[in-house]
Amino acid sequence: MTDPEVPEPPDPATLDPLLKVWPSGADLWRVHKLDRRPAEFDPGVDIGRFHPFAGSAGKPVATLYAANTWQGAVAETVFRDMPLRGAPRTKRRAELELRAMSLLRLRREVELVELRGTGLRRLRLQGRELIETEADQYSRSARWAAALYQAAPQAAGLVTSRLHDLSAAVVFFGDRVAEKDFSPVEGPIPLGMGKGLARVMELAEEAGILITVS
Repeated sequence: MTDPEVPEPPDPATLDPLLKVWPSGADLWRVHKLDRRPAEFDPGVDIGRFHPFAGSAGKPVATLYAANTWQGAVAETVFRDMPLRGAPRTKRRAELELRAMSLLRLRREVELVELRGTGLRRLRLQGRELIETEADQYSRSARWAAALYQAAPQAAGLVTSRLHDLSAAVVFFGDRVAEKDFSPVEGPIPLGMGKGLARVMELAEEAGILITVS
């Protein structure tokens, strides 16, 4: 079976995405670079599944990726480029040493576009067409983020699940949510040593991924 292609999104005016409320006080784990603050947004110019795309002002929308469990946060960042089959499933410890994990608390209620279950069906999509595609489809899935951003101006981001389906992964839009809307609760916890490394090793062992020294 060939890998599916992400379909082109329709006119945003025709989309009616499912919105779910995330309450004030919700806790979220975030994996970030060591030289960034726990709730500092990425500028929105790097390539990912749901970015970059231009906002209402024509500039790239900054993003913050997080998850409701540390396992989800690690899976969706550290292991996001891990091949399912074929190439060796390894991750260099040196890459972990550049990152940390932090626990953030949402300080206000927000609405998020639901890209799981009925939320996908409402958009006439299957997970394999948008959430489970590989990196060569990121330009297309980013166009879906742009379309949903336009279709739901009240939405602060998207919620989905891919690499750790027991967790919810959230993409926040930086022009609708700000750094001040999050309170740091724990961390930063470096991933290259101590508690952070132990957590990554635990998840890697469960997934059959080898952490290498070189």
